[in-house]
Amino acid sequence: MSPPRRFDDVTCILRECGERTADASAALIENLLGETVHRVSARPFSEALRQSMELGVALDRPWTLFIDADVLILPALTDFIEQARRLPIATFEMQALVIDKLLPSRRPAGNHLYRTALLNRALPLIPANRSLRPENDVILAMARLGHCYHQSPLVVGVHDFEQTYSDVYKKAFLHGHKHDYLIPLFRPIWESASPRDDDFRVALAALDSSSRNSAPPDISRDFMDSESLAAIDNLDLRPKPLLAPLDISTVVELAGSRSALLDEVQPLADQIQRGIDAVLFPSPRASAGWLDSRTSFIRRAKTRLASIFGQQ
Repeated sequence: MSPPRRFDDVTCILRECGERTADASAALIENLLGETVHRVSARPFSEALRQSMELGVALDRPWTLFIDADVLILPALTDFIEQARRLPIATFEMQALVIDKLLPSRRPAGNHLYRTALLNRALPLIPANRSLRPENDVILAMARLGHCYHQSPLVVGVHDFEQTYSDVYKKAFLHGHKHDYLIPLFRPIWESASPRDDDFRVALAALDSSSRNSAPPDISRDFMDSESLAAIDNLDLRPKPLLAPLDISTVVELAGSRSALLDEVQPLADQIQRGIDAVLFPSPRASAGWLDSRTSFIRRAKTRLASIFGQQ
C-alpha cells in the first residue's frame, strides 16, 4: 500500500463573494487535502486576487492554491497538485479543467495553482484599470517575463452548479459579453434545458439583458443585483434553500447529471467542446498540457473559436 499523500506544502485559499456553495466548497477541499482552507472575500475581483496573493506570500508554503467558491472539487485535484510538483521551476501558474454547467463543457475556470516564490513578482502586475479577466492579465504578463503557465487536462471540479438564481443570472450576463461569439451555440442549449432546469430560464433572461447592454460590466459582487432580482421575480421563482453539506460522491453525481440535459442538443455541446480543446491543446506539445507562453491566450481563443464556429 502506498503512503497517504501529503499536501502540507500547499496553502489553500477559497475566494468567495456570497456563493451558495462556499461552505460546501471549503469543506470538500479540507476533507480531500487534509489542510485548512483560508477564505478571502473582497470586491472588486481584482482586490480579491490581490489579497489572495498576499496571503499566499505571507503563509509562505511552496504552492498556493486558489479555488473559487462556485467550484465543487473532484478527487482529481490531488493528481493535479502532484502533476504541478513535477513542472519546471520557471512555471508560475497551473490550471486544470472543470465541468461547467452553463457552457456545458470541460473548460479552465475557478482553479489556479501558483508557485508561491513568484507571487511577489506578480502582485504589481494586477491591472488597476477595469478588466473582465484580471487574473488572466497577470498570468499573461508573467509569461512575457519568462514565467510560463501550464494547462492540465485533468478535471478537478464542477463549476456553477447549485448556485443561487441571482448568481446564475449574473454569470449568464457575463457569458453574454465574454463569450458572445459562442451565443449561437449555447443559447439553443439553454433553451432546450430550460423546461427541466430553472437555472437555464434565469440564464436566458440574463442573456437577453446582456444583448441590450453593450458596455462591458464591472466585475463586483453587487453588479446587476436589482436586475437579477427583478428577473427572478418576473419568472415567479422562489429563492433556493440553504445548501446541505455535500460529499465528493455527490459532486461526482452532479458532474454526470449534465448529460441528461443535453440529449437533444448534444451535437452543439460537442461542438463547443471541440473548439475549447482545439484552443487549449492545439499541437502535440500542447496536448500534453502546455500552452505557448508567448501568445495571448484570450485573443487566440476568441479568434480560433470564432473561426471554427463560423462566427468571424
